[in-house]
Amino acid sequence: MDLEHYVPALVPEDAHHPSLAVNLEFLASSATHKFAAANNVRYNFRKANFPKLYEDLLKADWTFLDNFDHVNIALDNFYEYIYTSRPKCSKSSGCSSSKFPYWVTNEIKNNIKTKENFRRKWLRTKNNVFYNEYKRLRSLVKNQLNSAYHDYINQVEINLQSNPSGLWSFINVKKGTSRIPSYMIDEENNEYTNPQDIVDAFAKTFANAQTNDSTSFLPTYENSSICSVFPVSQNELISIMKNFPNKLTAGDNSIPSFVLRDCSSAFVLPLSIIINLALKTNTYPERWKIARVIPIFKKGSSQLLNNYRPISILSNFSKVMEQVLYKQIYYNVRPYISPYQHGFVKGRSTITNLSVLSQTLAQEIDNHGQIDVIYTDFSKAFDCIPHRILLRKLNNFGFSASLLQLICSYIDNRVNYISYNGFRSYLFTSNSGVPQGSNLGPLLFNIFVNDLLLSLSCPVLAYADDLKIYSKISCIDDTLHLQANLDKIVQWCNNNIFKINKTKCFFISFSRKNTLTEFSYSIDGFFITKKESIKDLGVIFDERLTFNSHIEHIANSANKSLGFIMRVSKYFRNVNLIKILFYAFVLSKLEYASLIWYPIYITQHMVLDRILKKFLKFLSFKCDGTYPERGTDMSLLLQRHQMSSLSSRRDFYCARFLAKLVSNEIDCIDLLSNISVTRSSQTGVGPNNISVRINKMIALTFLMAASTPGHIFHY
Repeated sequence: MDLEHYVPALVPEDAHHPSLAVNLEFLASSATHKFAAANNVRYNFRKANFPKLYEDLLKADWTFLDNFDHVNIALDNFYEYIYTSRPKCSKSSGCSSSKFPYWVTNEIKNNIKTKENFRRKWLRTKNNVFYNEYKRLRSLVKNQLNSAYHDYINQVEINLQSNPSGLWSFINVKKGTSRIPSYMIDEENNEYTNPQDIVDAFAKTFANAQTNDSTSFLPTYENSSICSVFPVSQNELISIMKNFPNKLTAGDNSIPSFVLRDCSSAFVLPLSIIINLALKTNTYPERWKIARVIPIFKKGSSQLLNNYRPISILSNFSKVMEQVLYKQIYYNVRPYISPYQHGFVKGRSTITNLSVLSQTLAQEIDNHGQIDVIYTDFSKAFDCIPHRILLRKLNNFGFSASLLQLICSYIDNRVNYISYNGFRSYLFTSNSGVPQGSNLGPLLFNIFVNDLLLSLSCPVLAYADDLKIYSKISCIDDTLHLQANLDKIVQWCNNNIFKINKTKCFFISFSRKNTLTEFSYSIDGFFITKKESIKDLGVIFDERLTFNSHIEHIANSANKSLGFIMRVSKYFRNVNLIKILFYAFVLSKLEYASLIWYPIYITQHMVLDRILKKFLKFLSFKCDGTYPERGTDMSLLLQRHQMSSLSSRRDFYCARFLAKLVSNEIDCIDLLSNISVTRSSQTGVGPNNISVRINKMIALTFLMAASTPGHIFHY
């Protein structure tokens, strides 16, 4: 840092308080720099003239689409009309980088520029006229900036009440950061700093991750067809479009989801013609196979290209047809999906997956036994599904010949490009896999891995591509049996051109015994790592099943999120909004899967309650301007701010889970079989046994029918 006397001074100075010029050098990583934005024109549908757009769509005579025998030609004509009408109804806007926040008005920008001009004139001429004008403009700009910022904050408060997830956009604007760094590295250590080079590098990385096993449609297989699709009615299409979210999410055609929802009655006729033509000809429209791919960060270093997964943003019209196919296919294949698959299956979730595992672990640990669990990892699972093998498995599920041809048309030659901040990569074609972010992709993946789950002779649990196998271990033969099932997984991967990531496979021995049955599990001679704790679907399991590590982890994470909320809400005046943000970003962490890690000890309760009390004090400060006195009873703070304690909320969560389980809203026969109205006479059943906690909630189930979400349960 260098200091020197600054002449001329901007304000009067004396000998003891001279004006100084300070020169500072900052060293910042390029990874923190904001990803540039391209100056591309786009359409702002929020400012569209919807009455005019709706009127034009309703007046259109769509019967001309009936004259086409090929769905791609019909779709081209449909788009031609839409694109011709759109500029008349919506305002175009640019997307460009600026050194000013977007809430700074053009008037303020002009005044800032004028102020700087007068400052330079004064420094050059020492004319007091220029200096007085500079001072006036400086004061004016300061007041204008304060006013504009407060108006912006007020608008943010209004928007966040209906959409708390918009907080991240607000934070990114304040921080000047972007989701993707401006400095990226590929697996060959090549460095990319130019925005266009970065999106092209993402395209290359995602394209190279695919399996080169694509094939044209194979000859019809012989099967007994149980799954076919039928023409769709206009009422069904309207019901699908009405459920679209009120968001600006749009695929390659730039038409956001809320437009389809609000104009569903106008779009239903042309879409019914096009979709039914596609079903009739077994051809998925080519333009609906174009995906705008967004790189989503997984974990590790955010500068490494391999640490991102591709999420396809599809055309919203394509999503309508996918929903049609999904509903008809899912109804037919649902009875044949393995009960061990908990991902993308109605009535199952990460919670049911973890509940089955923790129930088994708790019972065995209470019986002084040992359970070994092996966690596997598939590399780029959704991107590497071979189309040829997928079609064969669909045939085995009973897909009709026409439906197989349609699915082949859906997955074959899909076109993708990376898009971020207005920059667009070159086009690349998918030779394998199913699109992540689609409706059909997860269902097709579940069908692809279904035979693996059914072929194993040991307990198995899956959540999409997260697969774990486990077994009770009482002797070395049990470990050999578990190893044999691991070998089956490896063999299945070899037969299905799937890659298992050996370095990301782990195992853990759950037990409280002093002496364990030790065994080194391996994959093709590679010994996988044994861990003392592991994070499974967001919950940290330790080998003694105490969940101390998990509670400590979520407490630290929730504390950071709370500090974050308190900082960003500094200028917020709406207390209800601050509570919404707390529920969305803090309480969600404290309550996720609490049925699994339900705190037993007072120290565990205190760690979590301390976070809630800190927030309640902050709310009191926002209301009164001062913090409550030290030692204020927490129940008084809860009552004042109309909130429930964490323990009562966990009880309610358990009771609600039980109510859904016994009413078949949750589809998990393994858990249902553990429920008995009579209390078990077994002694020594530990507190982590889910069946005990569920039995404890039986009486609460009957109270739930008359309760409201804010009701506090005590027992």
